[in-house]
Amino acid sequence: MKYSTQLIYLLLIMLIHNFAMGQRPGKAYRIGKSAYENKEYIRAIGWLDVAINSQKKKYNDAYIYRAKSHLALDREEKALKDFIIASKLFPNNYKNALQASRLSYKLGKHNQALQYATTTLDRDSANFDALKLQALALIHTGSSESALIVSEDAQKLNEDAELLYAKALASDSLGLNDYAIAYYNEAIKKNPGYKPPYHDLGRLLVKNDYIDKAIDIFSQAARRFNDIESYRLRAILHNVKGNTQAQIKDITKIITLNPARIDLYYIRAELYKKVNQLQNALADISYYLKWDATSANAWLLKGKILKELYMKAEAIQAFINVDKYTTDSAMLKYAESSIYELRKEQYPPQIIVTHPEGPDQTTIAISQNKQTLQIKGVIKDDSPIAELRISGEKVPIKNKSFDHQIVLDTMHIVIKATDTYGNTSSKTYRIIETEKTAPKIVLNSPKTTNTNVLVAAQTNIKIKGYIEETSNLKELVIGNKKVNFTKKGNRYYFSDQLDIKNIDTLKIVAKDYFSNTGHEEFPVVIPDSVEIQGSPMGKTWVLIIATDSIKNNKINQVVNLRKALTKNYSKFIIDSLIVWKNMTKEKLERELLFKLPQMARINRVNALLIHYIGPGITQGAYTYWVTNTSDPAKKYGELNTSILRTVTEALEQVKYKTIISESVNLSENMVHFVDSCNCDNCINIQRFPDGGQFFLSLKIDNLKGYASIVDKHLNKAIESQKRCFSPSIIHKNGDKKIKIGRFRNLNEGIFPVILYLKKNHQQNAH
Repeated sequence: MKYSTQLIYLLLIMLIHNFAMGQRPGKAYRIGKSAYENKEYIRAIGWLDVAINSQKKKYNDAYIYRAKSHLALDREEKALKDFIIASKLFPNNYKNALQASRLSYKLGKHNQALQYATTTLDRDSANFDALKLQALALIHTGSSESALIVSEDAQKLNEDAELLYAKALASDSLGLNDYAIAYYNEAIKKNPGYKPPYHDLGRLLVKNDYIDKAIDIFSQAARRFNDIESYRLRAILHNVKGNTQAQIKDITKIITLNPARIDLYYIRAELYKKVNQLQNALADISYYLKWDATSANAWLLKGKILKELYMKAEAIQAFINVDKYTTDSAMLKYAESSIYELRKEQYPPQIIVTHPEGPDQTTIAISQNKQTLQIKGVIKDDSPIAELRISGEKVPIKNKSFDHQIVLDTMHIVIKATDTYGNTSSKTYRIIETEKTAPKIVLNSPKTTNTNVLVAAQTNIKIKGYIEETSNLKELVIGNKKVNFTKKGNRYYFSDQLDIKNIDTLKIVAKDYFSNTGHEEFPVVIPDSVEIQGSPMGKTWVLIIATDSIKNNKINQVVNLRKALTKNYSKFIIDSLIVWKNMTKEKLERELLFKLPQMARINRVNALLIHYIGPGITQGAYTYWVTNTSDPAKKYGELNTSILRTVTEALEQVKYKTIISESVNLSENMVHFVDSCNCDNCINIQRFPDGGQFFLSLKIDNLKGYASIVDKHLNKAIESQKRCFSPSIIHKNGDKKIKIGRFRNLNEGIFPVILYLKKNHQQNAH
């Protein structure tokens, strides 16, 4: 019927055009206008086409009548084109531009909607509808703050649900959740029949984890509008809450409103299966397969349902169809295994250990210090045995009997038998043994005193020794590091390189597989004659992140600052100086979130200073570091500085942390800034405040000619009599562009990193 109606419309227009070929344009215009006024829209469009194609300027308003005709027939794209033309032909008539703006917004052409809303306001500056459309379009083009200003201007003229909705959307976009929720509710209260606020309010409530309130809003919309979208959104939330029955009801409503949604029968079948309403599930999936008989996924679901209904023959046929209609290896494997399982006998093998015997059916007794076990037994099963494994090792089986030797490296063994139909039986046996001797630790190098004190000749030593153990050694830990070992007879030899400059006592712990533990502690003494290059804070790293190019254009000032910072940081006692440059946003995110914490953990870093220098931008309540990017579709790679909170938490094992940003000041909603910091020297580390002011933020308005304040103070520390440098001293400048603080709501105490001058620089200073 649908196609027949369209054909009739097409034939009617062709007849009008053929007839009009011999008529005057004026007559075609008059007939078209009359047809529009009589609501004969198809006929009106046909005659108005003739008038417009005549290119007679006096029939320009034919575009308006044709636009209105298209609009009456829900041909919004065609109506939009005519209103745009009419707006240009009749510049003094703001109504055409207003219609163009409204249709553009409805069709998702937000930039165009903004253009024609502005055009309308140029012609009628107090047009309430144009102000609303301008506000809505601004929100969708990323200018929510401007949208709020426009909506405030509109509110001086009038107030309706659509304007309140615009204010809600703008607040929502800016993260002003409480305002947004209030405006959405006001819009609904103002006009309960205006649909958009319901759905957007529901989405905002979901975003803030108010799931039950969102369900209530979608329920209100469903009761009032009985529309598919309200039921769909509520169904999603019912799924989140695990309320499958309610989700089924919503999907049923959608199917009732749109029976052509055959895909929903598949989804509802899955849900019915989930709540064990198998007959309903079978009915739905069977109906779905009438429309899509070659869907392997649908046949797979039907097979699973039939399998649970113990309809074996029908289930086997469904799985055969899966095999017929798919090439997916996982689905094929599942279907074939299901067919195999449905056809098999279902009795698992019975495992019996005949030697050695234990006090009960779950234990095996062995003699003291025994390292191997000869185990014998039989498998009872009506079917052939396909495989036997003991503690993961495949064991040969003959006449359903086994006789196999295994090495004991654990207190349990697992025997697993599988027959040819996939029936599996697994049995765990606990090993009972009498070996209780703890591993004995012998340290060969370096030598220790009679009182077991280790006197180091240097801070980086090579440690050697062995462990005496009658059974199998499981683990060796020196300090906090697992160390490898090699076995020769009853001895396990080890050798490792160790940094002991921050270790007071060296601990060695050895464990065997029977949980016997041996441990030794060696007090460490480092004589004054041994030069210690490490900071008293422990192993210290400095990371410089320099964004010195944007799309391969060098920023010379940043290049020079990076070189100066690298030179000056190298004059302090640090274990590693790392420089990252020319990194994309994505790579910098990965390096900060994953690589840096892993490197710090592996290298046991105690103190870390991250120093970023480069361009930055502020957008509303957010701040961004501007990184290098190779993506031509983006002007910049903008890295939101809120990532620093996650990075700081990922570096939880690093005790002392400082982040310096010579770029933009961080947002007040992320960082709690303080007026003072008393940790500007290294006299007494223990006096640092528990909260730990650690974030130094320097705002740079223009990189050209910028001189780094940090680099300046590094130079001062090098040239002065002081023996260290703390970033917090820069805060004493009193410059309003310099701020210091800590992340809000961060429980971990984080302390400023203090850099100590190397010995030769200290000597030069004195």
